[in-house]
Amino acid sequence: MMEKLDFLASPTVTLVIGTEDHQQFFVVHKTRLTTRSNYITRALEPDRWCEGEERVIPFPEDEPAIFSAYLHFVYRPENIQDYANAVNWDNFDKKYTDMCKVYILATMLLGDNMTTAVSAQLQKLSEREFIIDYEEQHRPLPNEAIRTVYKGSIAGDNVCSIFVKTFSKFGTAVYGDAVIQAGSAGLPAAFLQELALHMMVTRDIPRVLQDAKAAADKWSNRYSQLNSHLIDLNRGNHHLAQELHRLQTQNDKTGHKAAAKVGGRRPKTAERLAQMNNDHPRFDQSE
Repeated sequence: MMEKLDFLASPTVTLVIGTEDHQQFFVVHKTRLTTRSNYITRALEPDRWCEGEERVIPFPEDEPAIFSAYLHFVYRPENIQDYANAVNWDNFDKKYTDMCKVYILATMLLGDNMTTAVSAQLQKLSEREFIIDYEEQHRPLPNEAIRTVYKGSIAGDNVCSIFVKTFSKFGTAVYGDAVIQAGSAGLPAAFLQELALHMMVTRDIPRVLQDAKAAADKWSNRYSQLNSHLIDLNRGNHHLAQELHRLQTQNDKTGHKAAAKVGGRRPKTAERLAQMNNDHPRFDQSE
């Protein structure tokens, strides 16, 4: 616990958020900010900007409510997940948009850990389905959230990719109607271009070709099966040929042994016949 409260001994920094008409002051522990933001760390260097000596940093273009949420996450990072868990069907647009604004603020302040944590929750929220009237329904992403991120980020931003993939996966006529009804205040051109490119790459094949593809896949699978059977048959034939060769070789050896045995007995038989002929001479017909 003491380690978590070490920042209490740190000097404070005053953050001036918003314009004079709608301005708020936040007094924050310096070490809590510098460990979360490289931008503020540089701003507080004495030899860099006057803010470093006075320890007062203005943010005239930012919203006090968004900065307040950001500071809550700075002091207690676990609040990011708690905030996301509190999102429901009714407050989805506002809370999702506010979280996108916190993400852009963290990006501007060069807080890598914060941007990673917030983008992870935005990913989950983008794909969350709510139970409405006993059915799972997906809430379309608010246009303001997409405009906020595209305005405050650079090309290839992670959350921009989340938007594109979410529209590609869950996009329905409801999404299209929202874009049309928004008119000039609709989605950024960069987003629509990225969405079109992504859908061309990941889209399904035209319906007229689906039957042909299904037939081709069927015959391809059949060919693979037949080829596998042919390999098995060739393997079996090879084993059979080896077995026949073994049996033939064994038969030849057996035949040679039998012939040698018979051949070895012939001299003894001839001698016996000669002896018998001497003992019992045949009748001479010439007499």
